[in-house]
Amino acid sequence: MRPTGGRLTHRPALSANGRRMVTANIGSGTISVLDRLGAHSATSVRVAAAPEGIAISPDGRKARAGSDRDSANTRRAITMLHIAAHSIVSTAEVPGSPSPDGPDDLARQPVAFVALQGRNRVVTIDLDAARIVNSAPTGTGSDGVDFSTVTSHADE
Repeated sequence: MRPTGGRLTHRPALSANGRRMVTANIGSGTISVLDRLGAHSATSVRVAAAPEGIAISPDGRKARAGSDRDSANTRRAITMLHIAAHSIVSTAEVPGSPSPDGPDDLARQPVAFVALQGRNRVVTIDLDAARIVNSAPTGTGSDGVDFSTVTSHADE
């Protein structure tokens, strides 16, 4: 992997055509954009402090990063979903919180997948209805989630 120019690089996201990748750099407050997968350097873009979750649009033209510290004032909330603070595990990243982390690329509506690190679960959220429609266990310390359209042809 080429250097990103950032500290604590986390959760790479790849465009649908595989030509552009973005990464969050938690320690630098930047994201890195890696074009032309054979290139030897990345472009750094300053964003909010401690960006962790990141997503890229399928065409690779837009990226979204979520901050662990700063509010993101450039977008408006469409809806809010309350996640009750029950069944919290002792290893929760934020004590007493379900610690939602790493929503997948929100361009893949109508659902999003979100890890609840504080519950060792991943939930499926119906974005139109703004409600959790499914839940599944993960291992301890789940950190982010993504979705792939790659399918297996092993059964053919």
